Amino acid sequence: MVDFDTAVTMSGGGRGHILARGTARIEMGQHIAAKEDFDALIRADPDDMLALNNRCYALALADRAPEALPDCEKALSMRPDYGPALDSRAFVFLRLGRYQSAIEDYDAALRRMPRSALSLYGRGIARLRNGDPAGNEDIVEAVRINPGVAARMARARVTP
Repeated sequence: MVDFDTAVTMSGGGRGHILARGTARIEMGQHIAAKEDFDALIRADPDDMLALNNRCYALALADRAPEALPDCEKALSMRPDYGPALDSRAFVFLRLGRYQSAIEDYDAALRRMPRSALSLYGRGIARLRNGDPAGNEDIVEAVRINPGVAARMARARVTP
């Protein structure tokens, strides 16, 4: 089996392989390494919306939310209705303690991706931190959709 690093080398640094490796690195908790993959893609194409969104999310996971926000904003300026970018920006707002902004972005993301367990869970946390007990309902629904979402958010250090 070929690993991502080998695939990237074999492809001559192809965009798709670098994007996939960066995304895999996020999932493995290697947020700074993921950011470096997305940095390379953005250097090649400053308007690479997927790389901007993914770098935003990787930075937020690495507790660098203030640095992440401009990437989310730029991705959303290119496609304001892109659900994953709305979710990423909501996560950044959650990290920044801007709970109402997080709720608004999670609401918008959920209009586009109604079964997103991550968006539901994130909105639940933002609602609870904003004093709204309805956040518990979001969390229960998120876990019903994806039982692993609570563990994933806990790895991101986001818990009720």
